[in-house]
Amino acid sequence: MRNRAQLPGADVGPEAQGRRALFRQIDIDSDAALVDFSGTRSTHRAVARTQKARFTPTVRVFDADGRAVGDDIVGMRLEDFYGQYVENAIDEARSRMGATD
Repeated sequence: MRNRAQLPGADVGPEAQGRRALFRQIDIDSDAALVDFSGTRSTHRAVARTQKARFTPTVRVFDADGRAVGDDIVGMRLEDFYGQYVENAIDEARSRMGATD
C-alpha cells in the first residue's frame, strides 16, 4: 500500500447494500480522475490533499454525506492487529451514526 491512503468512498449505490462498510482506495500521488463526495470531478491527489491524508496507509471512515466519523488509523501500527483496528474503527463509526445491527 505504498503511497496510498485508504478512504471509504462516496459511491454508496447498490454495491453498498447489506455491507458494514464500503472501501475506496485513494492513491495520494495519482492524478487519476474520480468523483468526490459532492459529485465534483476531481483527482486522487486533490481528494487526498483536501482530506489532509499525507501518510500511508491512512484509514478514515465517512458517513454517507462524506463527513469523517471517528478517529483515523494512520500508519501500520502493529501488523498482527491491523485488521482489528479497522474493524473497531468501522464499529465505532457505525455506532456514532446510529446503526442498529
